[in-house]
Amino acid sequence: MTQFTRRNLLALAGATSLSACTFNTARGPSRATADVALRTLVGEGDRRALAGAGFVVMRNGEVIASSSAGDAGGLDPTEGAPKRPFTINTPFRAASISKLAVALMAHRLAEQTHLSLDDDLLVAFPAPLRHPDFEAGHPITLRRLLSHTSTFQDPEQYWIPAPGNIRSLIHDGLYRRTAPGGGPQTLGPGDWFEYANINYGVAATIMEMSSGSRFDVLARDLVILPLRLEAGFNWSGVWPDLRRQGATLYRKINGAWAVQVDGPDVLARTGPEVLSEPGYDLGTYRPGTNGTLFSPQGGLRASLVDLAKLAAGLKA
Repeated sequence: MTQFTRRNLLALAGATSLSACTFNTARGPSRATADVALRTLVGEGDRRALAGAGFVVMRNGEVIASSSAGDAGGLDPTEGAPKRPFTINTPFRAASISKLAVALMAHRLAEQTHLSLDDDLLVAFPAPLRHPDFEAGHPITLRRLLSHTSTFQDPEQYWIPAPGNIRSLIHDGLYRRTAPGGGPQTLGPGDWFEYANINYGVAATIMEMSSGSRFDVLARDLVILPLRLEAGFNWSGVWPDLRRQGATLYRKINGAWAVQVDGPDVLARTGPEVLSEPGYDLGTYRPGTNGTLFSPQGGLRASLVDLAKLAAGLKA
C-alpha cells in the first residue's frame, strides 16, 4: 500500500477547495507577504476564485507559521446570514484527505486486534468480494481496498441510505472487466490501480465488523482523540459551538456563489449528519451493516490545524 508521509498529506491539502499555500520556514516569505499571496489566491469581487484559503506549518506539535483569507459562510445571498471569516481553526469538509485518516485507522486497528490488512475478505464479508475473472490467488483485502487496487470501479451511487445494507452495492458489475481501450482485463486485484470511493465504504464496514464499533466512534477512539483533533466524520462529535463556525462548501454558478454542502441549517444542528430514510433512528444501527453512513471517502470535518496534526500522526 502507498506509504503516506507528512509531506504527501500537506501536498494533498493544496488540492482541496480551501487551498493550502506553501511556506518555507527557512527562506520563506514574511507573514505579510504570505497574507497578500492568500488574498490574491482567493481574489475579490467578480474575480473571486475561492471562498477561503489558508495554510498551517507545524514543528514539534506547535504552529510556527499560518495564515488564512476569505470567508467560511455568508457568500450565498439565500443563506440570510452575515459573512464569517475562514480561519485556520475553521472546520470544513476535508474531502478525500479524509481517506488518510481512514488508512491510519486501519493500521491502528490492525495493531490492536486480529484484523489483518492482507486477509482475504471473502469469508469475513458475506458478499461476493471476489473478481469474477480472478477466482484464485487474487483476493480482495483491506490493503487493496485502501490502496484502490481492488479492481472496484465506482457505481453511479457508491453509498446507501440507512437502514440499507452496503452489501446491496456489491455485485459482479462493480469490478472492472475490460481494460482501457477494450479487450479483456488481464490485471487482477493487487495489480490494477483504479480510484474508487466505494473501496472506503467497504473498508469502513470491514473495520466496523472487526471492532464492533460504529465507524464514527472508531474514528474518534483511534485517531481523533489520540491526535487531539477537534474533528469528526459527518460532524459526529464536533462541539456545537465549533460546528456553527464551520465552513460552508460553495460552488460558483453563473458568477454567483451557491451552497453545496454544510449550509447554515446543517451547521446549526447537533449530532451526526447521515443519509437515511425518514424516521430512521441512528441508535438502532448495527455496526458492520453500512460503512458508507459517515462518508469515509470524504466526510471528515476538520480544520487546517487538525489536518496538520493528522499529518504529524502519520509515520514517515
